[in-house]
Order: sequence, then structure tokens, then C-alpha cells
Amino acid sequence: MPLISISKFSVKILLTIALIFSYQAPVKASPSLLCFDNYTWGNFLTPGVQLYEKGVNFKTDTHSFMPITYGELKGPVAKLYTFFVTDLQKNCIVAAISVGSYNVTTEASRASGRIGPDERLYHVDDYRVNSHSTLGMMKIKPSYDSVKTFVIDMFKE
Repeated sequence: MPLISISKFSVKILLTIALIFSYQAPVKASPSLLCFDNYTWGNFLTPGVQLYEKGVNFKTDTHSFMPITYGELKGPVAKLYTFFVTDLQKNCIVAAISVGSYNVTTEASRASGRIGPDERLYHVDDYRVNSHSTLGMMKIKPSYDSVKTFVIDMFKE
């Protein structure tokens, strides 16, 4: 979806995303925008060769979410969606939840017989302060709405 309106905070977040996407090493970022000083996972969130668009932000009582949707799966670390999560009380990004399909994971799963030759394996990753966790793997491409619901549920208080 095209960006409809840009607030000062949205501009800061977009600049942070550009900063994340431009680095391949640990990044120093403004503590006023991020809830931590260093994070090492910026290179995992880069769109690489994929096209991407910022979706429409949405909120709960405690968090705001900025979705990024990606075009056709391309490259070794292809993504479908990323949700940058802001804690409204702290007014800073606390997490990024990403859904993608990596070539190496898909090829290993095909070779082991876990999936068929024309199938892909999709994963959900949770990036927090200097950490990364894979929350799950699936054979079926998840819809944007199902991932959005999952992400909102993750951050319910």
C-alpha cells in the first residue's frame, strides 16, 4: 500500500528502517527511537533484491505496529512481511517480527523429504534486543491478515 500520510514519528521510523537496511553489521541507533543502543540483526531484515512497501500502521492499547510487505520472493533470505513493533509507553521500537522463506531452509527441507519439490518452507522470526528466535515453520504461505493477528496477539498485555 502506498504511504498516505507521514507523521514526524513515521519519518523517524522510516529513517531507522533505512539505517537498518543499509548496514550489515551491528548498528548504533538513537535510544529515543529504539529501546536499546545496539542490535545485531539489522542485516536479517534487509529486503535484499525484493521490492517492499510500508503498509498502514495500526495500534493496540500498548503497542503500535508498522508493517512492511515485500514483493515476489527473491534472493537467499526472501521475506513476505515484517512488523516493526513500538512500545507506546516507551515510545520506541522493541521488536521486529518477520515472515520469510530462505532458500537454504527450503532446499534442506526438500532434500530431507519434509516438503515436496515444488513447495517452500516459511518461517516466523522474532527479533528483540540483540536476539533472534524462530517462532515456527510452516509449509503453507501465511496470509498477511493471519500474521497480523498473530503479531497483535504476541503483544497483548
